[in-house]
Amino acid sequence: MPKQIFGVDATVTMLNRAFNDQSPANSVYNNQVAQ
Repeated sequence: MPKQIFGVDATVTMLNRAFNDQSPANSVYNNQVAQ
């Protein structure tokens, strides 16, 4: 399992995944964040 990361690195990683991954799970994630 990937180790959990926190702080700026975690934020950048999550944003990169949210904007770059085109999977249904990330579409749901984007919809919830962009309210």
